[in-house]
Amino acid sequence: MKRTFLFLVLVLLPGLTFCQVYSAGEEVEVEVEGIWFDAIVTEASGKKIKVRYVEESTGEFWVKAEEVRKKKSAGGSTTIEYSTGAMDPEQEKQKELEEEPDKDSPVVVEEVVVTLHNTCDRKREMMIGDEKFSLDANQKNEVKVQAGSLVYSVNAAGKVIKGKVTPKLTTFFPDCE
Repeated sequence: MKRTFLFLVLVLLPGLTFCQVYSAGEEVEVEVEGIWFDAIVTEASGKKIKVRYVEESTGEFWVKAEEVRKKKSAGGSTTIEYSTGAMDPEQEKQKELEEEPDKDSPVVVEEVVVTLHNTCDRKREMMIGDEKFSLDANQKNEVKVQAGSLVYSVNAAGKVIKGKVTPKLTTFFPDCE
């Protein structure tokens, strides 16, 4: 009896607790560099999920399953989820509202110098927003962009999101494959 219980706890329960199944059209959140973005699943294949970011109109991206979480519904149902230590979406919205600038004050858009650094042994392409950059092997390119811009690595399969520009996150590397 103890053996059966131990088997269930050690082998089956972890698999049930952390296994998430995603289907096309499902609303999810994707973590990129510690920031959660709203997305919609377009395809799921094993440990990879293809998503389209809600705020981006530039295509679909493959992400790792562990970077995805189900979007919490407003209906109040309780679900058990694997926690990455990130804030609940409602807490994130509340924090954003608290940090929202006064509507009468001018909006300041912070510009940041971003370094695109190709450490690969051949030419690679990267994008910041809709602007494409070709980088020769081991080349660095510095570009002034707005904080909040999304950075992508471009390869034969398409674009892969590398992160969102912040004052602290300013260096990005392409996928070398």
